[in-house]
Amino acid sequence: MNATEFRNAVKSGLAGGYLFYGSEEYMKRHCLSLAKKSVLGEDGSDFGYVKLSGEGKSLSELASHLSDLFATPSFTPCKLTELHECMLLKPSEADLSRFVSAMESIKNDKSNVFVLYTNEQELDAGSAKSPSKVFRALSACMTPVEFAKESGAKLTAWVNKHFASQGIAARADLCAELIDYSGHDMTTLADEIDKLCFYLLAHGRRELAREDIPLVACSYTEINAFDFSNALLARDRERVFAILSDMKGKKEEPVVILGGISKMFSEMCSVKALSDRGMQKAQIAKAVGMHEYAVSLRLKAVASRTYEELSKAVAACLETDIKLKSSSEDKYLLLELLVVRLLSGR
Repeated sequence: MNATEFRNAVKSGLAGGYLFYGSEEYMKRHCLSLAKKSVLGEDGSDFGYVKLSGEGKSLSELASHLSDLFATPSFTPCKLTELHECMLLKPSEADLSRFVSAMESIKNDKSNVFVLYTNEQELDAGSAKSPSKVFRALSACMTPVEFAKESGAKLTAWVNKHFASQGIAARADLCAELIDYSGHDMTTLADEIDKLCFYLLAHGRRELAREDIPLVACSYTEINAFDFSNALLARDRERVFAILSDMKGKKEEPVVILGGISKMFSEMCSVKALSDRGMQKAQIAKAVGMHEYAVSLRLKAVASRTYEELSKAVAACLETDIKLKSSSEDKYLLLELLVVRLLSGR
């Protein structure tokens, strides 16, 4: 099943377990929100809704907990259970068997809808011709839903539709140009489209022009560094690993990736320090030699963070930079270790 087929399934009624996998996080989140509305109603009542984290738990522990949840009576006709942060790379045979048994207990059960939300760091699905052992086992008791990266005409049409939903006309060639400029990630593109629409509407315009794209939107490199740093600050594990997976897929050098993150954290640190001294946006922009709009984005990103927390992140980046340039260790592994460290706040 793909995203389109899942949306059709939502309309006809969901039942049992669904395995969300693949690299397109935007569409995963969108489909999950559709599932919530379908099961819980438009008001999004918390009755009959449970969201779990599998971090630090074995599949056997999760299976036991889920079995109890599935069997517990609800005040609603249908319950929705979500499981995130579940490590499925190398489970033991016994753990996997117990988890599969728990999932089989709700197969085609219209009173229980379950979504196992995974990313590529948590589940190796293998390929269509050669699926992994874990993926085969899960697919036998749940409906797998693949969220692959969109590209070409489909992604261009999606961008065009996104502009149109806000009353902006955008030619197909300009939609394709925005994709080339800002990247193929739907979450990123949605943010850039929102910025462009806000800019155009604020200036009384209803049509996108070529010169608007570099003027308002961020380039792929700028976005990844800022988005990655933001996700790390927010400890948004799913978003962090989605961005990292995208950068690895494009074979970006770990040194270059780290350079962008280090620069962004350093800028955030400077902006936070000056803001804590009572300086306003325009004053900060002048002091650090940055555009006011860029300063406002960084101020928003660091609003709930302390200077000490940002300083620790900068120091951790510096340590990793030294290792990347002097060690023979796997460079992507060093980068992933830094990510885990920043996510844990150490």
